[in-house]
Amino acid sequence: MGNVFVWGQGSALGLGPNVKLVKKPQIIPPPLFGRNDFSSDVEVTSISSSFFYAGAINSLGDVYTWGKDIYGCLGLGDVGFQPFPFKVRI
Repeated sequence: MGNVFVWGQGSALGLGPNVKLVKKPQIIPPPLFGRNDFSSDVEVTSISSSFFYAGAINSLGDVYTWGKDIYGCLGLGDVGFQPFPFKVRI
């Protein structure tokens, strides 16, 4: 529960810079959204996506974004392309 699965084609898959096509649903590793040995109950509670970028909020209220940074929509600064989920510093 609280995991993120991706499939399809595009720049918002979140599985690294070399993955542009996923034919079957694949999980984005939960540690990329804050789950670890010290916070094993952290899970994704909300997600939004498009062809170019995606975002998720975890149970701690942290925001993670990835994909193409079109006009600063990722909130990460001018990175151009973020190939995996990255925590937004608010």
